[in-house]
Amino acid sequence: MALRRGAPRARRGPTLDEAALLRFLNEIMWFPAAALLPQITWAPVDNASARATIQVGDTSGTATFIFDSAGRLTDMRADRYDREHGSAVPWSTPVGDYGVFGGVRIPTAGDAFVPADDGRPPVHPDARHRRRV
Repeated sequence: MALRRGAPRARRGPTLDEAALLRFLNEIMWFPAAALLPQITWAPVDNASARATIQVGDTSGTATFIFDSAGRLTDMRADRYDREHGSAVPWSTPVGDYGVFGGVRIPTAGDAFVPADDGRPPVHPDARHRRRV
């Protein structure tokens, strides 16, 4: 398949690799057994949050997972590379509407946000829909 001039192309390198690892960390909310992978280490932050770091080869990514008083995940936050900004920006993925699947409670809806230039948090271009399981 030929790409026309000016079409977006996948980029490679450590910045994009880190962003991919952060996306993987974010996705473990839908397959929580992955939180136990040896490549992921956890450290408590406070009563309601924990910091996860994933290390694959020379690349790592760190995110903070936030929980409510019932122990349900409510948000994941990280500084993640954003193509539109050309740099790492605060990334937040609030979740809700939980369901139980195979005895495991997971979020069934979520959004992704990055800051707008004026400080408002718009929906991230890659997540203009609510993901429903």
